[in-house]
Amino acid sequence: MKDEKLANLYAIVELTQKHDLPIIAGTEMNSPGNLFVDDFDREELKPLLPVFMEGGYILYAHSALQRACGKGYLSVWAAETFADTKAKNEFFAETGRALRTGASAEEIEKLLP
Repeated sequence: MKDEKLANLYAIVELTQKHDLPIIAGTEMNSPGNLFVDDFDREELKPLLPVFMEGGYILYAHSALQRACGKGYLSVWAAETFADTKAKNEFFAETGRALRTGASAEEIEKLLP
């Protein structure tokens, strides 16, 4: 069963990557000890960590930009600014990596194209 779940997880991740869909990983801490999906240091999940981190950076940038200036991932601004989902993901991931915690609206707006 575990091997089947792992194969399914990898298949889903591959599919999301093919379609440029970010993945937000986690279980909202509602299943303590669920190591298969909570422990990213496990051998089974280590190869997926970059994908999960990318989704986290995208989410962080979305939250900060939406709060600061209404320019989140699904905003009209994002739809008009990026040619495709891949370009939008690249911008939001890069911005998420660059943002410091507690950045002001002015600091956030300086990161916009």
